[in-house]
Amino acid sequence: MIGFPGLAQGNAESSDPPMTAEVVATDPSSFRDASSADPADNTVEIAAGGSVTFHYPTGTSQHNVTFATAPSSCTQTAGLLITPGPPLPSFAQPPGWSGHCEFNTPGTYDFVCGIHSDMKGKVMAINAAGGAVDIAMRKMLRTKGLEVNRDFVQIEAPLPSMRAILADKKADMVPLVVPFSFDPELRKIAKPLFLNSDVMGVTQLLFWTARKSFIDKNRAAMVDFMEDTLRITSWFLDPKNHAEVIAIASRVTKQPPERLGWVFTNKDYHHAPGMRPDLVALQRNVALVKELGLTDADIDVNKYSDLSLLDDAAKRLK
Repeated sequence: MIGFPGLAQGNAESSDPPMTAEVVATDPSSFRDASSADPADNTVEIAAGGSVTFHYPTGTSQHNVTFATAPSSCTQTAGLLITPGPPLPSFAQPPGWSGHCEFNTPGTYDFVCGIHSDMKGKVMAINAAGGAVDIAMRKMLRTKGLEVNRDFVQIEAPLPSMRAILADKKADMVPLVVPFSFDPELRKIAKPLFLNSDVMGVTQLLFWTARKSFIDKNRAAMVDFMEDTLRITSWFLDPKNHAEVIAIASRVTKQPPERLGWVFTNKDYHHAPGMRPDLVALQRNVALVKELGLTDADIDVNKYSDLSLLDDAAKRLK
């Protein structure tokens, strides 16, 4: 569904242009000037500093408004609000959304519906914006020239529900993570497209943090804690303990033991030797988060890393 292009012009030199205008999204894929009798008229003109209202009142499809050149601001007033615009809304939605954009700078502002063909216009499910799977999926699609909100829609859903979302065709692309990726029913309807490692290589997604003041105050107890954690992690990873590990996991998760044969094996997430985080990978991951526009900050990982607790605990095991 490609919305036929429209124009919103902020013209300081036109003779008394109005300060406001209204654009309506219509099915199957077009916009029209609400004040015009011509259904093909998709251009509005306002004075610089004016506002254009966009809305999709009725229909059976999903639309939004994305701009080649961003307006000064956009405010969504109806519909599901996920993030501030533009785009307006942040992803294509069914009828019922509305909002307005301000155009303070004179010029021509092309706009289209953000849903396109192929992966453009498809729905990608994620568990949380900015999360690990979202970052990997955004990066892979960017390498194919596809950008979130401009070329495809994102929805959020819990990871356990991804099979149902895919089966019900509520999304065209979903992330599959352990243990849900082992589901044989899911494998019947899903086609693997890429792995996280294809996009990001080695990743360091999980790590423990604490304030320096807390560490200084409780250092002895924290070293004890790290020693205990190193010992139990080593025990859980030892193949000779695997049967007991499965039994423990079954009691904790209340899942049948036969579903848990993968835990603490090479089918599980990687467990770094000695629990040492890969700071090089973490720095690379942080840089990718910035590259994708999810943060503006430059963070020096080494500046905020202190592995001395782990080092002191490890010495006790020798």
